[in-house]
Amino acid sequence: MTSNPAVGLSENWETDFDQVLRLFTSTLPKPQKTHLMSTSKLFLLAFLGAGILSGCGKKFDDGLVKHQVTGQVLVNGEPVKGMVVAFWHTDVNVPGNGARPIAVTDDQGKYALTTNGTNDGAVAGDYHVSFFWPRGNTRDVMNDLYASRCNPDFKVTVDEKGTEIPPFELTVPEKIVEAQRKFYAKDGNQNGPSD
Repeated sequence: MTSNPAVGLSENWETDFDQVLRLFTSTLPKPQKTHLMSTSKLFLLAFLGAGILSGCGKKFDDGLVKHQVTGQVLVNGEPVKGMVVAFWHTDVNVPGNGARPIAVTDDQGKYALTTNGTNDGAVAGDYHVSFFWPRGNTRDVMNDLYASRCNPDFKVTVDEKGTEIPPFELTVPEKIVEAQRKFYAKDGNQNGPSD
């Protein structure tokens, strides 16, 4: 299966990553005295790790065999743009980016996972899935509702043949969905955080 730039990250994923990196780093809360890391911070670290370890745009060969993984995210039954989808491998021995491939949905809610190179897929195994829906310089507009990397409601298995994941269906208050659609439709934000 060939990669489709319309799904997941675009052909210019290095630029996409820089834009999303700026978005996420601008949303980090001021440090507080706590020993626990919030799910937003964990999500950000996983996302940053995927880009940093990728060699700044150069393909990074980690020696892991990856398989094409595609799917769709629906919110209240409708596809949504700009949803960050993160897979968290349940095997703690999977090294580096193989433990946490990511993607961003297109305007049809579709995604293709990226581990080290655009849409290169994921390592076979079992995963928990989390979702983060950013808007501008704000945090997850779903208030971390689906950001837990151990969410038992969203488990998938990636097999060695590649995997088309059935649509993930999230329920979010309609006022949040409408605000996101308006955000992406105004001021040239037509393509969400991945463009």
